[in-house]
Amino acid sequence: MCFIGELSFTGGVRGVRGVLPMVISAKEAGRKEIFVPEANSAEAAVVDGVKIFGISHISELLYHLKGNKKLEPVKP
Repeated sequence: MCFIGELSFTGGVRGVRGVLPMVISAKEAGRKEIFVPEANSAEAAVVDGVKIFGISHISELLYHLKGNKKLEPVKP
């Protein structure tokens, strides 16, 4: 797993610049699931061979990791 983004004090996940090279590097490092800000999810989804999950709030990630509410990978 890999996590990319900026977390606000309110729990929101903000978009960041440079997501595409970060996702490529994560893939090369063997990461299979990458969590990115919803605002960057379309850009990140162009990389083949990894599952991209877009999140807008930290609670979405926590529910997913606990198995309470699974996120669907972003389609390119």
